[in-house]
Amino acid sequence: MSTSSSSVSIPRFPEDNQLDGDKNWRTYKRKCILALKARSLLPYIEGKITQPLQTPTPTSTSTTAPTQTQIWSNTPLYEEWVARDAMATSIIVTNVRDPVGVGIKEDQSSAKIWKFLTNKYEKQVEQWIHLADTTLRSHTYEPDSTTMEDHKKKMKLVHGIHATCLESIHYYFY
Repeated sequence: MSTSSSSVSIPRFPEDNQLDGDKNWRTYKRKCILALKARSLLPYIEGKITQPLQTPTPTSTSTTAPTQTQIWSNTPLYEEWVARDAMATSIIVTNVRDPVGVGIKEDQSSAKIWKFLTNKYEKQVEQWIHLADTTLRSHTYEPDSTTMEDHKKKMKLVHGIHATCLESIHYYFY
């Protein structure tokens, strides 16, 4: 049994989960991946299912049209690929608060749009991790200007930021 593109709804995430710059990339990415997986569209954004050549329409009545493929097929017909990639693109783009401001070009494939977003936002996460790590390592106790209590508070704060960044590393790379 195949699934037609008209029977699959495009989810609209709650506003807090829609991409809003670098503020919530991790949450947005997770929601997109789950929505795409549930619809067997994840391989489209990963570039694993590439656009097939357009097949000519049969002109003779004796020639039968190609059989529709399953939604999870790695070799969809051209028309199916176009429809499924459009669904994947829609899931990605309609859940970005300001797609134009982010720099998304909606006329590209879902794989190109996803690659653009991951390149843009995951590099920023790496920068945050570096800054948090540098801050944590450079903070020292100076008894002449800081009380031990203030130093402990500062270290807890810096350590908390560092731990959050390390969680980001684990989420993105493992």
